[in-house]
Amino acid sequence: MSTLEDTNSIEWANVAKAACACLVVLMHGEAQIQMAGWGQQSKLMEIWHTINEFIRPIRMPTFFLISGMLAAKFVLHDRDDADRRCFVRPFYLYALWAAILMTLVPNFPATDPAMALPDRLYKILFIGSPAWFMYGLGIFYLITKVTRSLPAGPVLTACALVSMAGSIWSPDNTLYAAKLLRCLFFFVAGVRLRGAVIGFASTASPYRWAALFGLYALGAVITMSLGTYSIAVDIAAVAFSLTTWSLVCRNLGTLSAPVQWVGRRTLFVYLLHFPLICLLSYLVNLWADPEILENFWLGLAYPVVTVVLIVPLTLALGILLQRLGFDLLFDLPTTKSATPRPGRSGPLST
Repeated sequence: MSTLEDTNSIEWANVAKAACACLVVLMHGEAQIQMAGWGQQSKLMEIWHTINEFIRPIRMPTFFLISGMLAAKFVLHDRDDADRRCFVRPFYLYALWAAILMTLVPNFPATDPAMALPDRLYKILFIGSPAWFMYGLGIFYLITKVTRSLPAGPVLTACALVSMAGSIWSPDNTLYAAKLLRCLFFFVAGVRLRGAVIGFASTASPYRWAALFGLYALGAVITMSLGTYSIAVDIAAVAFSLTTWSLVCRNLGTLSAPVQWVGRRTLFVYLLHFPLICLLSYLVNLWADPEILENFWLGLAYPVVTVVLIVPLTLALGILLQRLGFDLLFDLPTTKSATPRPGRSGPLST
C-alpha cells in the first residue's frame, strides 16, 4: 500500500473516525445528565466522568493522528489547494461555529448562559469555544508545513515536549489551549509517520490488543489517580485504539459499508451534535415523566442513548442542510470562477 494513498480509502481509518466522533458525543452526554434533569445527578455524573476520563486518550489524540494522516499529502507535497483546504478552511469553520455555538447555543455546558457578548467573543479569540479542534487542525497544519523540510526525529521530539507541557499547564483564560498542546504530537506523527502508522494498524493482532490494553489501562488508572495527564499514556492509548479499530474493521461484515459511510461524514457529527444534544436534553427535561427521570439505570444509560439518537440525526441534518444549499456551514464559500474541487479528502473530510 502506498504511503500516500488517500486515508479515506483505508477502511480501519474510517472506522476510527466514526468511533472517535461517537466517543465525543458520549463525552458531552455526561453534562446532559444535569441538563435533562435526571435524579441522582451527582452520582451519575461522577460515574460517567470516570468513564470519560478513562477513554479520554482514545478520543482526540486518535482523531488528530488520523487527521494528520489525511493532511500528509497536502503537507508533504505542493498542491495548489493545500492551504485553502487545510489552513483557511479549518479557521473559517472555527470562527463560524465558535460564533454559532457561543451565541446561539447559550446553554452549552462550556458556556455560562449569563455570559456577556464581549466575554463570549473573548473566549472565541482565545480558543474557549467547543469548536477548538478546528483551530487545532489549522495551526497544526501550519506547523507541519513549516517544519516539513526538517528531519522527522527532532521535529517529533520537539512536539512531544510541547505535548508534555500541555499535560502540566492549564491556563485560566482558555478552556482548550492545553488540550491543543497535548494533541500536537499526534497530528505531526500522523503526517511524518503515516506509513509506519498504516503498517502498525495493518498488522494488528489479538495478542497485541491485550498487551496494549493492559499497558494503557494501567497508565490511565495511575494518571487518573494523580489527577494529571501523560503523553506516554496517550501514546499507549492511541496504539491500543488503532489496534482495536483495525481488528473491528476486519470483523464488521455487512456493517462495514455503513460504518465506512459514517466515517467519511464525521464533520457533521462534530459540528451539529452540540445544538442537537442540548435540544434533546431540553425536551427530555420538559416532557419526561418525573418517575422516569428518577430511575437511576435509565439516567446511567442516557449518555449512550444520546449517541444512538444524536449521531444519526447529525448525519441526516448535515446532508439535508447541504442539499438545501447551506454548504457555507461546512465548507469555504466558492465562486463561479473557482476551479472545481474533487471530493473532499483533507483533514476535515465529510
